[in-house]
Amino acid sequence: MSNSWRVLLDLLVVNMDVQPDVTVSSTEIERPKPDPQPYLRACDMLGADPQATWVIEDSPTGAAGGLAAGCLVVGVGASMAGQDDPRLWRVESLSDITVGSLGRDGLQDPQA
Repeated sequence: MSNSWRVLLDLLVVNMDVQPDVTVSSTEIERPKPDPQPYLRACDMLGADPQATWVIEDSPTGAAGGLAAGCLVVGVGASMAGQDDPRLWRVESLSDITVGSLGRDGLQDPQA
């Protein structure tokens, strides 16, 4: 999900090592983040339950949209300070998480 135009999102995605299954840009929805619509659209495209979906965000705006959609959110970086929701887990860096550390009840220590 990106609040960027489709053309900018496509330029980013083409240069990624791993290609996402779906992308949603602000030009394809009526209400961008912090509205939940981008997340709900992506969940629908993937056939995923929002309540069982992880959103990884680096902005309070994106985190708010993910939470409003009913998703679980990993907030990355200092900009997430002060955000308070039991479905939001804050980390300093993406290197602090792995796919295996994302459990239904929050971030799980992969070493445990």
